[in-house]
Amino acid sequence: MSREETSLKYLFLTFLKIGAISWGGFMALISVVQNQFVEKDNKVSDELILDGISLASVLPGPLAFNVVSYVGYSLRGMKGAVVSMLGILLPSFILILILTHIYFIYGQLPVFSNFFSGVLPAVSAVIISVALKMTKKQVNDYIQIILLIASGVFYILSRAFFTSFLIMATGAFVGFLYYGKSLSDSPKKVTEPVRLMQWWNFKRVGILISVLATAVGIACIIHPDLSAETSLYISRLRSLIFTFSGMSLTLFGGGYVIIPVIREVVVNGLDWLTAKEFADAIAMGQITPGPIFISAAFIGYKVAGILGAVSAALAIF
Repeated sequence: MSREETSLKYLFLTFLKIGAISWGGFMALISVVQNQFVEKDNKVSDELILDGISLASVLPGPLAFNVVSYVGYSLRGMKGAVVSMLGILLPSFILILILTHIYFIYGQLPVFSNFFSGVLPAVSAVIISVALKMTKKQVNDYIQIILLIASGVFYILSRAFFTSFLIMATGAFVGFLYYGKSLSDSPKKVTEPVRLMQWWNFKRVGILISVLATAVGIACIIHPDLSAETSLYISRLRSLIFTFSGMSLTLFGGGYVIIPVIREVVVNGLDWLTAKEFADAIAMGQITPGPIFISAAFIGYKVAGILGAVSAALAIF
């Protein structure tokens, strides 16, 4: 399907809807994307979704969010990617902003735990259902069955930070050795992930770096003339941006893998949250639809209000 056949309005509204109804994080969100774009609207193939998952799994950043940007990019290029990312984030960001505001007014919301207790089994059922569907469609020979079983066992036994990366890299290596001879018969599958590398167009990156450097330079120039309170606020925003963007660049394996690292930084290192507040932030990320890393908005709100929530969310994503 050509890019021109899919409108930006369709991408934005579809991902806005998905962002409002998909609970449970990575695979639960991807399952809704797969159902909508493959089975209902026939916009992309199962293979493209799997390519996106594979690519997102070996790259840093929130996995589900990266797959969403991949789908948007495959349909409408860079504009499609940006529109898709905004659509998937807006519902969860607005909802967690409201819940966070209420949380810090009343101190605690026991209803979160009750709600989460009911949602988690339903989310698990969705994930299992999609996994079975994808297995039936994509696992076709004994090599793939062996990889499937071995990967599952390794995931269960290993809690290492780079587990996902190692599994994907090993699978890629085995796939290249075993299926490499058939690459010439399916050029689209080979080139599809490569097209995403156009994201890293040097001209665009150069412009972005120049804009950021200019903004930082201006902030440094005017910084001495600001009041102590304003300077402290800017310092907090700067710290949020650098902290969460740094995490995103080193984030392999998805939300559940990186949660202990985030806790170590924001609770023990920077003292932004208490242990209970951090646990509640993760719970909110779970009970709100969309990507689980929207919990960053909770942390940003605690540190620097609404602008802090925006800064933290944009930085992590």
